[in-house]
Amino acid sequence: MAFRERFPTLDDLLSASPEDLGSEIVFYLQTYEETHPQDATVPQAIIHEYRTEWASSRRTELYLVVSEALAWARRMLLIVPDIEQSRSFFQLSRAGRSFTRETLNIMRLREILPDFMLHPSIRRTCLDIFNTGHYEAAVFEAFKTVEIAIREAAEAGESEHGRPLVMKAFDKRSGPLADMEEPEGEREALQFFAAGAVGYFKNPRSHRRTDLRDPQEAAEMLIVASHLLRIVEAKVS
Repeated sequence: MAFRERFPTLDDLLSASPEDLGSEIVFYLQTYEETHPQDATVPQAIIHEYRTEWASSRRTELYLVVSEALAWARRMLLIVPDIEQSRSFFQLSRAGRSFTRETLNIMRLREILPDFMLHPSIRRTCLDIFNTGHYEAAVFEAFKTVEIAIREAAEAGESEHGRPLVMKAFDKRSGPLADMEEPEGEREALQFFAAGAVGYFKNPRSHRRTDLRDPQEAAEMLIVASHLLRIVEAKVS
């Protein structure tokens, strides 16, 4: 019953996404008792398992769905060619052998928030926290990093923090991080953008428990923090 637990009917399996079916194929291969699986191994196993529903007219459809799922597994480096065998043979990679449903959840989070979207400082500080599902803590640490960078760049005192610190640092008339060559309206816009971001995304998490459960929303906040941190660095470079 390798596939029926996840896909009760053949129609369920044939409508599955490459990610969902690809994951189940990896789980199936973890228990596969033969030595060398090959491209035809998986569709043959599926046909056998769903034999009471099987019709040969669905062969082309099945092979396409399985091909897409195997392509996903290859792209994620969960299966790799078995170079000791002929071309159609493959094997589980090291990651494939240890693959679990929790691993799949982490992979999904990494697709939501690719590493390259984050400033290196935020990547180092927050990405592992985010990938373990602690979105609230990841966002807090990201904007804490931003606030520290602003304080240091503006040479402000340790007692200065939060929105007042940012408003002062980017003050359109006297702020050390304001670029007086930019139009006044843009200086003011940046002042309120930076202060608003820190005030809205960090400060509530400093003073009370909030409930951030959506990984995509958290990812967007981390990207805002990364962009703001790059702005701060550009002002002092």
